[in-house]
Parts: sequence; structure tokens; C-alpha cells
Amino acid sequence: MPQTLKEQGAEIQKAIESDRSFMRFQRAYDQFQAATDKDLTLEHQWAKTQRFLYTVESVALAANLEQVAAPPIVARYKQMLGDEASTFPEAPDTSSERTSEVRQ
Repeated sequence: MPQTLKEQGAEIQKAIESDRSFMRFQRAYDQFQAATDKDLTLEHQWAKTQRFLYTVESVALAANLEQVAAPPIVARYKQMLGDEASTFPEAPDTSSERTSEVRQ
């Protein structure tokens, strides 16, 4: 089959394109491509909208937290914000502990 396509590819293409239903297929394929492009654009727009709504909701909840939550919850929230803004602490060096455990 690959050899046939290699040798007679142009003739096969010409035969397909000269078929009377080829233009109908080509139009349907173009419409499919346009719909796929539109679907992708709408999907991106939906994702951006969802991120925006999540951000707006988070801002509104954070702004109202001090008015509706108990002080320990507000303190924990502020601690979490600080933790999120920081980097991971360095891990303690436990290599000497591991080697002593292995020796025992």
C-alpha cells in the first residue's frame, strides 16, 4: 500500500478530488474546522471566566471574614496567607540519625 501511494499518489488524489461529492465533503470539513476553532475559543473564555469568578469570590470572602468569623479563625486565615506567601523551610539534616538507626 505505501508503495502504491508513493507511485500513484498524485493520480489517486486527482481521482478523489474529481469525485462529485468531494466539494460537499470539503465544505463539511471546513465547517467542522470552524466549529472546532470556535469551541476551543469558547473553552478558553470559559476557563478565564471561571478563574475570574474564583478570584472575585475569594476576595469577597476574605474581605468579609473579619466581620463574620471568630478571632481564632481570622488568625488562622492570616497565618495561612503568610504560609502561602513564604517558601518551604529547609529540611533538617537527618542523615546522621539514619546512619545511627541502621547501625543498631
